[in-house]
Amino acid sequence: MILLKVPVGLMGLFLALQSPCCAGFVSPIFSRPPRPLTSSVTERGRTQRSSTADDFSSFGGGGGEDINLMNSLRTRIEAQTNQLPLIFRDTLLPRQVHKMTIKQGLMLDLIRDRFKQESPYFGMMGLRQTGGGMTRGVEVELMGYDWNQFKTGITVRLKARRLLELDDKDGAYETNQGWMQSKVRYIDTSKEEGDMMNLAVAMSQAREFTDPNESMNESKSLVDQWLELARTKETSAGQIDQLLNDLGPMPSWNQPSECAFWVGALINPTPALGLAYDIRQPLLMADSAEDRTQIVLDALWNSIQRMDPRPRFEHYGLRRQ
Repeated sequence: MILLKVPVGLMGLFLALQSPCCAGFVSPIFSRPPRPLTSSVTERGRTQRSSTADDFSSFGGGGGEDINLMNSLRTRIEAQTNQLPLIFRDTLLPRQVHKMTIKQGLMLDLIRDRFKQESPYFGMMGLRQTGGGMTRGVEVELMGYDWNQFKTGITVRLKARRLLELDDKDGAYETNQGWMQSKVRYIDTSKEEGDMMNLAVAMSQAREFTDPNESMNESKSLVDQWLELARTKETSAGQIDQLLNDLGPMPSWNQPSECAFWVGALINPTPALGLAYDIRQPLLMADSAEDRTQIVLDALWNSIQRMDPRPRFEHYGLRRQ
């Protein structure tokens, strides 16, 4: 009798399946034994291994199932280095859910590596309109993936988590695998609220999001008025309700920065509804709660007036001219 000591975790199962003793065994997790990457591309004079969408057929978790991975490994890695792979592509705010379709190339390599390493997190950084990548972004979690209609690529589901900033000293650098990586600093917004006077102003502005407002129909709050109008602009049934479900409960006004990020994510969803001008980049780069709440408050008022363009003196009073 041959005794096998099976390692724990997905990678342990992966290694155990490579044993000759496991030949012919059909894994409940892998539809077939994982195969090495075969295609290659040359970038900057160096040969890179590049995944294709078909490489994902060896992994479980598709078809709408969530990926349950080992958070303890992520915690140990962060405690040692705070290093994160980076994608410079989309500007996201904390709590937003984003879908991204990938067919081939280094981005697919990175996603596949995150699944294999049982650490489904990376940094998502936006691209400035003036060129170049942003220095602030969010940590995103890979929630799962689905095949696209013709199985020529995958659509990954991402959940934006913590606000982060690139390390000023080292910056982003290219790894041997070809993607970008950087040491990051996670931003605790409660420590960026400013002095007591600025914090008081920020809290007062945050209360305007949810307090009854005499300038609105039936004295609704600004957020409730926006939701009522936005539901008349939906491109698919239940779109706003799904957005609210993705964002979760709204933070209290006594957490003004978090409250501002929540409202910003509401009026600037992904994909865009086109109901408000885009404030995601200035909101990410703002350094105080007062600045964040002011940016969002102005955008919220503007969006309400765009959706219901009756004269402001008739419908919205003289609150903001």
